Amino acid sequence: MEQLNVSIKNQVYTVEHPINTINLYRIKYAGGAVEVTRNRNNGKWKVLSRSKAEMKLPIQPIGKAIEKCLNIVG
Repeated sequence: MEQLNVSIKNQVYTVEHPINTINLYRIKYAGGAVEVTRNRNNGKWKVLSRSKAEMKLPIQPIGKAIEKCLNIVG
């Protein structure tokens, strides 16, 4: 399992990639947890599930950090 910490606006997000062959990432932080995926065709990040419905997350900056740190291409 790969893991990295992303800091955005004084908030630290822990990103876990539990299985390397599956395009699924779990993001944990003080406000809860979110599961996200990246569309391989257009490169857009999408939230699949949230631990709380009212959660807001800066998904695009976190997605860019995931792409850069975990070497995701295409």
